[in-house]
Amino acid sequence: MILRNNVLLCKAAPNLESGSDPYEENLRKHGYKVNSVPPIDFIYKKSNENNIGDSHTYSGIIFTSPRSVIGFKQIINGDLSWFNQTLHIFVVGQGTAKMVENNLRLKTTGKETGNASDLADLIIACNKKLLFQKPLLLPCGNLKMDILPSKLGNENIPLISLEVYETIPSTQFEAKFLEVTNSGTHLPEYIVFFSPSGLSLSQQIFQKFNVQTDKIKFIAIGSTTEKAMLDKQIKVAGVARKPCPEALAETIKLISEETSGSTLVNY
Repeated sequence: MILRNNVLLCKAAPNLESGSDPYEENLRKHGYKVNSVPPIDFIYKKSNENNIGDSHTYSGIIFTSPRSVIGFKQIINGDLSWFNQTLHIFVVGQGTAKMVENNLRLKTTGKETGNASDLADLIIACNKKLLFQKPLLLPCGNLKMDILPSKLGNENIPLISLEVYETIPSTQFEAKFLEVTNSGTHLPEYIVFFSPSGLSLSQQIFQKFNVQTDKIKFIAIGSTTEKAMLDKQIKVAGVARKPCPEALAETIKLISEETSGSTLVNY
């Protein structure tokens, strides 16, 4: 059974002070019933596992996700005096920008970008004016993509990657998925994937319980997740090009307005 106007978000649990999820809140405002199941979880590195040195060693820092902000704050033991005023702080998306502003008290550049590739282009443009003499620091996870490092490397922009968290399978995913779908018999009209790793783990559960997914509309957050879905031969109904609640809500709205399910919606 497909439950109309139901949305399942396959995403890690929010790590926000309020405990609320902005994607869930926004979709509910638009009249959708929403559930979230966490296919992945995170283990953050301890400060003694990384030696990052003094902030003056770097021209700037690149945060590509809220998780990278949380992980980096733990690396510096929450000591905001580590930062100096000359650092350029680059971010992907509004969510990451908000996390930096709230947790690190720093101004950011790049919140209008929707993915790492777009942010890399912005950094390259900034480098033509600023001419970075010292490397940029990239706090990341163990499954980081090579898109941003490759683009910056092609422009000879020095970059140091720093692993601050590890992505692991969530121990709650299977039980939570079976709970919200009544053991796979009551499925949502829309399922949203936020990352390639979340997609892979979700697909394993679908296959394990023989979930009939042919009538579900699958949505990707960003082009990287879209590519991962296409590589697995999953039909993509729509793509939210920016990692923000508004883009996802608009994507679902456009899909619902389509008379033919064969049309790919981008927003």
